Amino acid sequence: MTNSIRVKSENEYIIEVNDAGDTISLDISDLSLPEKLTNMLQAIDKLTEDFEKETKRIESLPDSPGTNPYMTMKDEAQIELTKEYFMKTRLALDIVLGAGACQKIFGDRNFVGMFDDLMMQLDPHFKKMGIKLDEYKKRIAEKYAKHNMKVLK
Repeated sequence: MTNSIRVKSENEYIIEVNDAGDTISLDISDLSLPEKLTNMLQAIDKLTEDFEKETKRIESLPDSPGTNPYMTMKDEAQIELTKEYFMKTRLALDIVLGAGACQKIFGDRNFVGMFDDLMMQLDPHFKKMGIKLDEYKKRIAEKYAKHNMKVLK
């Protein structure tokens, strides 16, 4: 016989995220949630900034045949960069939404605009929970404006 306990918050906010009925949950009484959201937004902004810089660098490379006969080295480098960007951005989101949340939401698909779509769909839920992403973005922007740094778009 196994003895066990489960400590569950009464302030858990559950969102169904796919047709299979999978859910994610956020504990709105979690005192670290605002910090997690702020860190997530900062991480995604940094990942996006790095992605854009590296894309420009790749675009400046000369075209040469790649290992795939249908792609150039530039094409292959951009594909690898994009795969890495999506993987790291999913990990940043999973810190707030829970381990494996992005897999539940997106499955194996990655596409341009998917993270913006997710944030737009989460926004009404965040508002119900009393979380205002615009306030977090504003706080981050103000924090880094002191150092003359571009943070959030």
